[in-house]
Amino acid sequence: MTKNYEYLIGKSKNEVLKELGDEFNFFPDEIWTYRLKTRWWKKDRTLFLFFQRNTVNKIEIK
Repeated sequence: MTKNYEYLIGKSKNEVLKELGDEFNFFPDEIWTYRLKTRWWKKDRTLFLFFQRNTVNKIEIK
């Protein structure tokens, strides 16, 4: 399910901010979350971005 967001791997925090906005993420944190748009009949989904040395190295959707 992370396929649509794999392009973020390797991007810096500043690049992610330009792509997705800040979404109330604290810049120094190593994990950022983004609430994904969902249709009314599905549960909400959250995109988790895991940073290592200020670049995305892992993505999960739950």
